[in-house]
Amino acid sequence: NNCANGEDEDNCGSCTFEDGTCGFTNSDDDTFDWSRNSLGDVKFYSGMPADHTIPAADDDALHFPSISTKNFVKTKSNVPSLTDLTVCVWAASNDKDSKGYMFSYATADSSSNEIIISALNNVNTAIKGKFQQTQLGLNDGGWHHICLSWSSGSGLLIVYADGAEAKRFTDTATGSTIKSGGTVVLGQDQDKLGGGFQLTQAYTGKLYGVYLWKRVLTLDEIIKFASDCTTSPSSQDTD
Repeated sequence: NNCANGEDEDNCGSCTFEDGTCGFTNSDDDTFDWSRNSLGDVKFYSGMPADHTIPAADDDALHFPSISTKNFVKTKSNVPSLTDLTVCVWAASNDKDSKGYMFSYATADSSSNEIIISALNNVNTAIKGKFQQTQLGLNDGGWHHICLSWSSGSGLLIVYADGAEAKRFTDTATGSTIKSGGTVVLGQDQDKLGGGFQLTQAYTGKLYGVYLWKRVLTLDEIIKFASDCTTSPSSQDTD
């Protein structure tokens, strides 16, 4: 009977645990203790495996606190074959020297990563191994909204920073197709599918709100998304 009103916990009612413990209390006279927390640092093999609170503050971001081959997030995605795409991410870092990677997508039969976005001190991008250098320096420790859009038909790759077009590149992997069924890794480049990580390719900083769309977003959509991190364009075409 651990509810605030003394009733059994099955009758405590609906609660999200966002603003407290919902009337539940921890008992000190047993062998199991619990507490309410949110995920602060990216940790593997120990600690909370994921943050289940509603993203609302800096502490809800993914933290990559140091250069390490163990600081990464990996997921087997349901990405389909793509001839048009947009990738967006909120990022913050004050690393002046890192050549690490914020985002990589690779497949088992690819000779290189299908999609790459590098660290904030330069923000290099690549589609199908075709690298483009933006020379953007956004590693000032503040939050920045980074997007890249690409269309196979035209080969046009556009990089956006904080809701504005920063660089555009023509003839980028024109006529190519991003392969389906690969693995997304945050914080590292993939020298082999889901692995092959190197210290020199480790990202240090924070990431939040990573999205991949199977279409090219409009500038108006990107401006709106960059001005409000709690909303995003239609999730119907999001992976």
